[in-house]
Parts: sequence; structure tokens; C-alpha cells
Amino acid sequence: MSTHNLMSICVSIARSVAKLLEEQFFGREDASRVLGINVVGDEIKVFDKRSEEYIVDMIVKSNIGSVRIVSEELGELSLSESPEYIVLVDPVDGSANFAAGIPYAAVSIAVARASRTATLQSLLAGAVAWIGTGRVFSFATSEGVYVDGKKVSVPYDYTKTRIIASYINSDEAFKCVDGIRRYLGRASLRCYGAASLDIVLTALGKYRIFVDLKPKLRNVDVAAALGFSRELGAHMVTSDGSNFLELIPIWNVCRIKPLIVTHDFKLLQYVLALCRNLRLTDS
Repeated sequence: MSTHNLMSICVSIARSVAKLLEEQFFGREDASRVLGINVVGDEIKVFDKRSEEYIVDMIVKSNIGSVRIVSEELGELSLSESPEYIVLVDPVDGSANFAAGIPYAAVSIAVARASRTATLQSLLAGAVAWIGTGRVFSFATSEGVYVDGKKVSVPYDYTKTRIIASYINSDEAFKCVDGIRRYLGRASLRCYGAASLDIVLTALGKYRIFVDLKPKLRNVDVAAALGFSRELGAHMVTSDGSNFLELIPIWNVCRIKPLIVTHDFKLLQYVLALCRNLRLTDS
């Protein structure tokens, strides 16, 4: 199957499920009832479970062929002994926002050729659907990226923004982000709680840099957004400067290393120096 057709499947599923979540679950207190704990120890709420069920059902009914589904809630589900593709799913990125009625959450789906040694570098196509807005950000390898179905070849001028999207949980990480703020001058610090959207908007040049130094995110949280960023030429590295996409496996759900995304190479070099000085390279 062509990467364009794979992207079309991802877009169709992500858009449909995002619309369903908005119409049936957004703002409903009973939709936030906790059903259990997922494979990485987080709570599974009603809307998380229903979203995942809808996505799995739509994948099975699509013409994508044999797949292994890797998802935040169920873990791994192989629908064939010899799957052709891996489908990485985050049913609701930004669950806390969604539960609180804050419209900053997304459905994220990405596809890669199936292999036990596959990494995020192997991504072929994907889509991030912004719940509550109707917006969809998608990519197909070697073809490019699309915003609401329209191809985008050049990101916005990132030098016009000083917004920093960050996730931190230590004094050293705070010092790093504060260093970025001082470097940019009058920068705005944001922690919106939906990494896929933060990364997509950074790739589009709307944010100057995305910095995750916790790290708590999983590969499924960021897969589609990073594929989108790769096709737009953004820098994506760990806090020691290593190529992020080549390091993160996708056969199973796993937590990721610290992550930095930006188009600004000079800023990236400055941040990596900060990470070394603050000993954040082994986070």
C-alpha cells in the first residue's frame, strides 16, 4: 500500500474518532469515570477506552491489511502472526485536559512497516486530529505533510515566536527551561498537556521549541507528531544530542528519552550545552 493511502486511512480514523469523542464524551462527568490502570500505570477513563475500541474497530474494518496495534491502553494486539504493519495509537493525548473540558487534546495514529527492530525512524504515515476543532495534521513519508488536507511544504517563520512548550519535573530541568527563556528574551513558557499538538505546532513554526525533560511520555504519544515533524525538517534529538527517531523502538509501548524538537539550530546547540552543564543528558 502506498504511503499516501496509509495516511488517508490514518486521517479518516483519527478525524472520525475525534469527532465522536467531542460529540459523545467531551464535558460529560460520567465519561471521566476510571475503569482501571493501563500498561504503563496510568488511569484508564471511559473516554480513553471507548476511543481505543473505536480505533481498533476501524483499523480492523479498513483495507490496511495485517497489523500489530500498539496502544497506550491495551498495550499490544497482533491481529496476525506475521503482521505487515505496526499501528501506533494514542486514543486521547491530553486526557487530563479532555476530562477537565479543556479543548487541547488529540487522537494520534501512525503506521510503520512491521519489524521487531523498527524504530520511530521507520514511520510511513500518520495523523493527529485536534479534538474539538476539526483540524487534522498528517504526513506521508517522502510525500510531505498536510494541514486540514492542504499540503504544507515550508513551516511558518519560527523566528517570529518565542513560545516554549516544556515538560519538566526537576530543579535542573527548570533551570534549563529558564535558560532558554533568558536566551530568547521575553519568551513565553507553556505546558499545555498534549505533547502531540505541542510538537506539531513546533514543527509548523508556531512554537520556537518543544522540550520534554521529565520524561514520562511514551512512543505512542508522539509517533505521529514526530513523523510530521520529520517531514518538515525539524531537529529532533535527545538531551545528549543523539538522533531521537533512531533510538526509540515501536514494537511495544515504551517510555521515551528526553526529547527536544525545534527548527532553530543555534537554539538547539545552546539547549544541548545547558543539558550537559546541568547533567540532564542521562535523564
